[in-house]
Amino acid sequence: MGYLAFFAAASASAIVRVKLAETLPSRGRVEPRKLAGAYADAVGVFFKLSPAVRWIIVLRMFLILCGLSMFYNFAIIYATRVIGLSFTQWGLAYAISSVAYVGMLLMRGVARRPAMYPLCILMEAASPLLLLLGTFESVAAALVLMSLGGGLAYSAERGIVASVTEPEMRGRAEALVGLSFGVGGALGAWLGGMAYAISPELIIYAPFCLMLAGSVGASFAVRALRGAGESQGRP
Repeated sequence: MGYLAFFAAASASAIVRVKLAETLPSRGRVEPRKLAGAYADAVGVFFKLSPAVRWIIVLRMFLILCGLSMFYNFAIIYATRVIGLSFTQWGLAYAISSVAYVGMLLMRGVARRPAMYPLCILMEAASPLLLLLGTFESVAAALVLMSLGGGLAYSAERGIVASVTEPEMRGRAEALVGLSFGVGGALGAWLGGMAYAISPELIIYAPFCLMLAGSVGASFAVRALRGAGESQGRP
């Protein structure tokens, strides 16, 4: 229920952002009874966006963030019940993963190159497999790799959206990208629970497969981005 409540709140927030003043000639309030119409408007906005941005939204919603949510929500259960880590060790491993943000500063140039976007997602996809080694070090390494790949992919996505979206549409584009987080997170939590009930190892293999597919799909987003650049006369 907590995830459903978060999804509802995130969705409402995203829809409100669709009505940002930067995309409209005047300010206005969004009444609750008009939210259904706002959702319909969001669908219309989606099809007005660049193909590269549409690829990113769909990939995030149904593959990348779904797999990410599945892994993060159930990795702690796998690590403590199957591998045998204590909750203190899990907390330490999670804290160690914060060093990934230092790595992002050193690798910030990577995110500026759209061609690296699929590789960043591939980095995320590989990280759950490290849990199969069954050690504290492998769990910490998996979390570090996941954080690093996710942070770089997020930066690359924002750069792609900004590069192909007109200024008056960027608020709406960012709203839909944000909406994909809520949908992907809710799907991942739901599917992850069912997967773990079948077999604990599925919360390793399922996120790997989902994000691997997301990496392949990201190559099509990059190809669409190149096509947009060529049509506008950019190198």
